[in-house]
Amino acid sequence: MTLQTPHAELHRPMRRRCTAILSGRRSSNAVLRHHADNANAGLETHVTWALAFMCLALLHATVNADEMAPDESSKTVIPYVNVMDFGAHPDNADNTQQIQAAINTGKKAVVPPGRYAVNGTLVIGGKEYLHLAHGAWLVRLAGRTDNTEPVVRLTGNFARLTGEGHASGVSTQNASGGNSGDAVVNNGVVNVGPVRAEQYTNINWWVIESICISGSSADWNAYNKPPYPDDVDRNELLTLVCGAPLSAGRGSCYNGRVSGCLFRYGGIAIKANPICNGNLFTNNHFYRITHSCYYSDRTTENLFTNCFVHSAPGVTVIRLENTGYNHCYGVMCEPGPTAANGRYTRYCNVSADSSQNVIVGHGNTGHSYINESKSSLIISHASLSLGLGASFGSVNARSVQTKELVTENIISPLDTSTRTQHSEVFVKRFKPSQPTAFQDVFTFTCDTDTQVFMIELSVASGLASTGNHSAAKFMISGKRGSGKAVSASVDRIGGDPAIKCRTRVDANKVTVQIEPSYYMHGQFIIMLRAKSTGQSTLTNRL
Repeated sequence: MTLQTPHAELHRPMRRRCTAILSGRRSSNAVLRHHADNANAGLETHVTWALAFMCLALLHATVNADEMAPDESSKTVIPYVNVMDFGAHPDNADNTQQIQAAINTGKKAVVPPGRYAVNGTLVIGGKEYLHLAHGAWLVRLAGRTDNTEPVVRLTGNFARLTGEGHASGVSTQNASGGNSGDAVVNNGVVNVGPVRAEQYTNINWWVIESICISGSSADWNAYNKPPYPDDVDRNELLTLVCGAPLSAGRGSCYNGRVSGCLFRYGGIAIKANPICNGNLFTNNHFYRITHSCYYSDRTTENLFTNCFVHSAPGVTVIRLENTGYNHCYGVMCEPGPTAANGRYTRYCNVSADSSQNVIVGHGNTGHSYINESKSSLIISHASLSLGLGASFGSVNARSVQTKELVTENIISPLDTSTRTQHSEVFVKRFKPSQPTAFQDVFTFTCDTDTQVFMIELSVASGLASTGNHSAAKFMISGKRGSGKAVSASVDRIGGDPAIKCRTRVDANKVTVQIEPSYYMHGQFIIMLRAKSTGQSTLTNRL
């Protein structure tokens, strides 16, 4: 029996009658009496029991009806909202207010597939969440606005911006960086930090995950064509900013996580400004970045791991300035050759005022890295550097301060296939000239084709007793292809910038030249170490 009623009030009279029958009190309607035939007197008893069972069923139904009554406290709460329910649509000229209204509900605001124009800035505050479905894009179009401030800004603890892979993301056609000082709060396609620089805010436990952050592809294309403008360098994709004025050194952008993201068409992919510490950047990809993939300025204890860099000629993958205790592991690179404008491609550049950093990875770049820090460790292609300068080949005890490790046994894999090695120390006398001029020091000849080579060159003036004593260090790298002429480039590792070095190439020969300053002519001590994978000859030009 099913009772179709939401209220038990209708059943109270019936409940009283059933209770009377069950307690033995008979009503005139409860028993059928057959006085004519005393033989059927037992029928009354059977009818009474039948009615009793019917009353039990009715009582059970009324109890169920009580339980079925509406309970406002048990309603299901939907954990997300659709931004289209707030008026957002790919056909709108601007969706800033509509999407912001969805975010402000405090629920997970979901953006369905489509390209949504955002002329303003979306703010994700504390415990707020914006999610981009597969195929959903937030785009800023240059034809609709000249706004250069962030498209999305995370401003509070536990703020989240997520997607469903690289087919969803945030992009802009306008410049997204280049500001300095407190104005850095307006840098980046996506920005993590306070809305205003004077705010004293700690922003912790924020997350950016599984999205693409894209700059202007037009700026990238211009960068690769004459006259090679570098406007794209000012485009920051993700910018981290601490709270309060930067000069005050207060507030922090802390304990954040950026993972599974693609950064493309930008100058600086990730810029961590001062006091943006203790953050994790992992499992990210970098494509067509021109200046830096990870640029840390006065931060500490950040982790940059498990990343891949592709098609980014001229980039410096890791750039650390006045930075401490940043660890970068498993950063793999295939960025490409020297940029069209002549900029070198480097694995990392660590400034002299940085300390205690560790970089381990596969820096397959066209030029050597720079490590001017006295206490930062770099291991790339199994070549190890600790202290000033870059390293190639074997490492000596002056590079690594340790009591247990025999550093002479740490060698580059290139040593296993090196066919020619040169190690020379000689004195070169430079003639004075005004203006100064480059003068030949030595010639390196690739006697066989299909080989690569690297030369570590140190130059020191022999006038140690005078105030003009100076020194510099250079790394010269190059190759000779099958049946092709030699190509070579020079990187300054450190030392006096007044001493210059260059190469002159003629077929299979590389002539290395030094230009001393006018005040530092005379005798110079030349020390060089060269290795090549083919047959080579070294000729001093005294």
